[in-house]
Amino acid sequence: MRRRPLACEALLTITIGAYVLVMLVGVIDPDMAARAIDMMTLERGATTSAPWTFLTYQFAHDNPFIGDSGGSGLYRLLHLAFNMVGLWVFGRPLEDRIGHVGFLALYLGGGIIAGVGHLLDSPAPVLGASGSVCALVGAFAILLPRVHIRILVIFILIGIWSIPATWVIAFWMTMDLVGFAGAGDGATAYAAHLGGYVAGLLTGISLLALRRTSGDDVDALWMFKQWRRRQMARAVLSKPSPAATPLSQPKTNNATPDTVITTAHWLREIESGMRSDRVEGALQRWRREAPDAPEACLPAAAQLDLANHLQAAGDWATAADAYRRLLHHHPNHAEAPMVRLLLGVLLARRLHRADEARTLLEQARDELRDPDHVQLADTVLLEGNA
Repeated sequence: MRRRPLACEALLTITIGAYVLVMLVGVIDPDMAARAIDMMTLERGATTSAPWTFLTYQFAHDNPFIGDSGGSGLYRLLHLAFNMVGLWVFGRPLEDRIGHVGFLALYLGGGIIAGVGHLLDSPAPVLGASGSVCALVGAFAILLPRVHIRILVIFILIGIWSIPATWVIAFWMTMDLVGFAGAGDGATAYAAHLGGYVAGLLTGISLLALRRTSGDDVDALWMFKQWRRRQMARAVLSKPSPAATPLSQPKTNNATPDTVITTAHWLREIESGMRSDRVEGALQRWRREAPDAPEACLPAAAQLDLANHLQAAGDWATAADAYRRLLHHHPNHAEAPMVRLLLGVLLARRLHRADEARTLLEQARDELRDPDHVQLADTVLLEGNA
């Protein structure tokens, strides 16, 4: 992690400290400890007279030796333990991703929304950090779905297993949905949990949509873009169409300093259009400008998206040129083997240029690891030899 999780550590310290303090007070004066818990608890009647309880309830947990709010002493102790484990496991990576202030806002704001969700569903008082932790879980599902977490498994063999976080998140959400539907125990505030999930999910989506957090290869937006790229790639890897389009020849590059500045300008505009889903306008601008700038190329991910959109639109020659530029400017990109396969298939099946396709397909076949892709390269090579 890039930064120490100061906010996460502070929340843990305050929550556990409040729990221990109430327990110590309870040893001396159980009634006073019970009153302290009541003052921190969120309930319908106190929302106007004690609005601070929307915050304080997130730091209060039933003490196993004080009060009588239901559940065994062990259950009430585990309530705190599970919440703190969830805060630590999901909180540290999120704080590293969105910063200290953003993390605090997510945790406390998610807890408030979770509290509102509970009050709308039940007149019973509520306390505990579960709703706040569920907000973290919801945001984690959007911002860090590809991350693995380690869990202790005690079943026949005891060990620590690393599993995708989405498995744990899906299990938790499913259990809470089942409980909310009526199959759970009455002591659990399932509506608060669901309210927290919704708050976290919407926060994560908003942060990505508004670009308030930097995108990378672990968030849900990246996963969606990868899925869209694969969908577009299937169009290239389909059966050949009867018509072929001649592949335009690049013009000689006679760039001047002014031309370079102008090229950088329209490349930025095209990249912005691709990011903001103004795709058609970006494609039209590329078709208009690229022939006069044979060395122009977008950043690798944007160039790949551009080429995929061009081939999906049936503009085979321009798509092939866009793929070629990607390979020329980003030869070591992680997607380069797949791009060579895409371009090879495009040249062979759509543009009927088997000789040009052969070198690309042979290189792609040696680099690809997916057996289906390797088989496709072999099939297209055989088609060219037929």
